[in-house]
Amino acid sequence: MKPTPPDPVTYTLTVVNLNKPLGMVSGSGIYEKGTIVPVTAEPINGAHVFGWSDVEGTLSERAIELVSDSTIVVMFEIEGVEAVDLGLSVKWATCNVGATAPEEYGNYFAWGETETKTTYNGNTYFDTTDGGSTFTEYTAGGKTVLDLEDDAAAVNMGGVWRMPTREEINELLTKCTWTYTTTYNEKSVKGYVVTSQTNDNSIFLPAAGYKQTQNVSYGGSIGQYWTSNLYTASESKAWVLLFNKSNNTLKEDVGYRYTGRPVRAVLK
Repeated sequence: MKPTPPDPVTYTLTVVNLNKPLGMVSGSGIYEKGTIVPVTAEPINGAHVFGWSDVEGTLSERAIELVSDSTIVVMFEIEGVEAVDLGLSVKWATCNVGATAPEEYGNYFAWGETETKTTYNGNTYFDTTDGGSTFTEYTAGGKTVLDLEDDAAAVNMGGVWRMPTREEINELLTKCTWTYTTTYNEKSVKGYVVTSQTNDNSIFLPAAGYKQTQNVSYGGSIGQYWTSNLYTASESKAWVLLFNKSNNTLKEDVGYRYTGRPVRAVLK
């Protein structure tokens, strides 16, 4: 009687997509040792491959010989958004996440969420099971800065874009000149032109308001832009950049995490 041959050695390949709104990946699975696995990264929505975690380059197709369990991360990057040098520690995007021009409001995100939704309130928020009284992932005694996987700018814009920190919005407030306007790019839109005090560069931040429940509130009146920092004195809130021309408010502030607000990305 012939002995039963041993089961073939198999390994698992996991291909992780950090930027699902910008591309699709394939190749994950369980394969026999030595299998040459085709792995693809297909950009969508006008994006491009930004890089791979294991090799340099921006190829969209690769062949990988599997000799152990492996995890590969693919990064995409959005096209068409410029990084403006205002003479600060980071460069600022020309438009909001989800917008294609500076005067557009773009998309609204609850803090720590990377997708838009129909209704913004405590019952639909990802980090609570009781409507916003207690929280599970981001807490005063735990994580207080968003992970990149929970960062709306990082996920939706890719590359090395991310949400600004509290320190970076304060830098924008104190080291730039803020000029209110009701038109920009020959469009009727209210907001602030933010101009560097060390060069002639500027960005425009529209008064996009916010979303609480389903509708935009105070669009054209106020701006409330998320940072990546939790307000540790009250776990239900996070730090925001706030401006309101009607009462000359221009400062850092805090807002409820479940509310939908715009995001302006930065990069080093």
